[in-house]
Amino acid sequence: MPVALKDITVAQLLQHTSGIWDYEELIPKERKDQVSDKDVLKYIRQTNRLYFPSGSQFRYSNTGYCLLSLIVEQVAKKSFASFVKSQLFEPLGISKGMVYEPGATVDERVYGYHPTEGSYLFADQSVTSATQGDGGVYLSAEEYHTWANFLVKDRLIQPGLEQLFGQMAYPVKDGIAYHFGWFIQKNAGHKILFHSGESTGFHHIVYIDVQKDLVVSLFSNRDDFMIGEAFDAILKTMGISKPVLNGQHRSTFAWLNGVYANE
Repeated sequence: MPVALKDITVAQLLQHTSGIWDYEELIPKERKDQVSDKDVLKYIRQTNRLYFPSGSQFRYSNTGYCLLSLIVEQVAKKSFASFVKSQLFEPLGISKGMVYEPGATVDERVYGYHPTEGSYLFADQSVTSATQGDGGVYLSAEEYHTWANFLVKDRLIQPGLEQLFGQMAYPVKDGIAYHFGWFIQKNAGHKILFHSGESTGFHHIVYIDVQKDLVVSLFSNRDDFMIGEAFDAILKTMGISKPVLNGQHRSTFAWLNGVYANE
């Protein structure tokens, strides 16, 4: 790896504090075929600079999670897709979910669309839609809740993880911190975890209250901001306050979108 990147740690990749460059900015404009995680590594090896000294601040980074998937492959001695299947999905009885690999068939797959005035345009894939570490997982809403409820009922209540979330969470802004793939808010003794996902043709958002044993998630196969208004309306109907109270953003989803864009 270039000298500027040699001291980056796994923890910094997990917390988005590595300062590593966004691979999306390094993709040649003429590229048409989809980028893989190994391509991300190749692009990063061509840089010898950081946005900031590693560990000094938060900047959301898809690059970091693509590199983490490659680290998993090196340690586990198997593909990332195989590791996720054997270590995460199969023990929970998730039989249809998968990390997509080229040539795989996704049964009962939903396709994505982009709303325009009066119609919808087919918008299902982009050049960055095939990376695995920062996406590439296909799950039904039902199987997603199987995984999320496992987190709530088992993984997130383990003393070691509670300590890590409390002591190592990195401040983001507006009273929100981040650790282990989750944005974190503490509210009246409750640990609130939330996140969203954005891809060409698709949006998703999830809210977890660990103490209430509550998971609320919403999936959409349209890539506009309607999901944000709908999600916040669902929380309001349930008597739940939005995790982020910031007048600059109309919705929780919009706040997250701003974080991903490093606004």
